[in-house]
Amino acid sequence: MLEFSNVSVKYGAIEAIRDVSFTVKKGEIVTLIGSNGAGKTTTLRATSGLVKPATGKITYNGETISGLAPHEIVRKRISQAPEGRGIFLNLSVEENLDLGAWTAPDKTTLQKDLEYSFELFPRLKERRKQNAGTLSGGEQQMLAIARALMAHPDMLLLDEPSLGLRRRSSSGSSRSSRRSTKRARPSCSSSRTPCKRCRSRIKASCSRRARSCSKAPRSSSSRATKSARLTSENELRG
Repeated sequence: MLEFSNVSVKYGAIEAIRDVSFTVKKGEIVTLIGSNGAGKTTTLRATSGLVKPATGKITYNGETISGLAPHEIVRKRISQAPEGRGIFLNLSVEENLDLGAWTAPDKTTLQKDLEYSFELFPRLKERRKQNAGTLSGGEQQMLAIARALMAHPDMLLLDEPSLGLRRRSSSGSSRSSRRSTKRARPSCSSSRTPCKRCRSRIKASCSRRARSCSKAPRSSSSRATKSARLTSENELRG
């Protein structure tokens, strides 16, 4: 569904990622692994249209999306929960979720997605009328993920989804990825370190070229999971 082909992104004269190539197929969970500054967030922001590639191409379902505006990409059913949450602190939990559902085709779909989000994160249901700014850091992270799900995405992007969550709460983040694949939604997430499941089932290879991305074949599984490693300049020097 999603394909990166030799994508490079620059912030002024600084090259954030270089020649990144990978694919995300229907029903897969793909994790980008790398240290701070390796380019994980930039890769997801490029997918969402928040930054434009300097070179290379991003395609989704065979259509080039690397030149589209963020709202146009959301309409193509790609949704992201950003690092840092990005929620509206002066609005209630329910109002934040409603804003995430602005592409919902009807009220029935909106209500179903709202119930689905509350099923994943029961704490949000308890605080649905509470201002988001009064939530704990972990609860705000739950809200960011739930808001991304309210867009009813075909592809879900999660940037550091377990950041700030306790182990019990982070299981909701994992369930959101797993259930998304069951609902035919691929998922792409970023993490500084791979989870135990990824380490046991996936072999990630590290390119010697700075800021490039590569992956090695894995054994067959009932649910497709892949891991790609982003290598920073500092890691190569180390």
